[in-house]
Amino acid sequence: MFIRRSLLIVPVVMCAACVLSGCRTSPDVADPPASPEFIAATNAWHTERLERLTAPDGWLSLVGLAWLQPGRNEVGRSADARVSCERFPADRIGTIIVGDDVRFEPFPGAEVKGVPADGVLQTDAQGAPTVLSADGVLFYVIERGGRLAVRIKDPSAPTRTGFSGIDRFPIDESWRIEAQFIASPEDERIVVGTVVGTREEIPILGRARFQIDGHQVAPVLFPAGDGSLVLRFSDATCGRETYPIGRYLSVDPPNSDGTVVLDFNRAYNPPCAFTPFATC
Repeated sequence: MFIRRSLLIVPVVMCAACVLSGCRTSPDVADPPASPEFIAATNAWHTERLERLTAPDGWLSLVGLAWLQPGRNEVGRSADARVSCERFPADRIGTIIVGDDVRFEPFPGAEVKGVPADGVLQTDAQGAPTVLSADGVLFYVIERGGRLAVRIKDPSAPTRTGFSGIDRFPIDESWRIEAQFIASPEDERIVVGTVVGTREEIPILGRARFQIDGHQVAPVLFPAGDGSLVLRFSDATCGRETYPIGRYLSVDPPNSDGTVVLDFNRAYNPPCAFTPFATC
């Protein structure tokens, strides 16, 4: 979702978010049209985003999240299995064993692809997780707040096959803002809650200071995990026109002159806007 031009940024940080609200003082003043190059670049970004969402292993294919317990956790189609999915090929396809490490033991006769020779599964806390598949259904182990869970993805899920796109606000080049990057102390962190009830401590890398409609603001920037930054914000459209808990914005690392570019035309919904099995 994009931000409406009628919004005004207010310098409030709450739940790791930059809060946007209010109205412009001169709503009747027309904004200059965006250049064809800017429109084309924004539309290309949107197309790439849709391709990631609709990929066979994208967020729209996420159909399950099963929390693991110490010891043996059965995996299969049965509703009694700790890790259950009706699209698994059998009532029991294997067992995930949580101990000093995390291991997978296939059930005799079950065809599960991607199982390492020693059975040890890498979680996403260790880098790219070990992805297993059974009859096209993908599953792997993640770690959140010190707990382990299995994320299940099904490329044939209706949430993916029936996806009809994302509504967008008009492209507005004036919402591409150059801000001054202010680095944070190395030990500055914040504790935030997640939709699954866990709490995570996240480092604050800095703030992006700029002026909008006569107000100076400095929203918080967090690490994104790929070398870039991320801004998490909410605004007056939340719960009415956009996702209630807010949106994200990816930000490139600071330029050599100490500035960062915030292009709010590229604001996007977090994964939990598309599936109840995300851990935002």
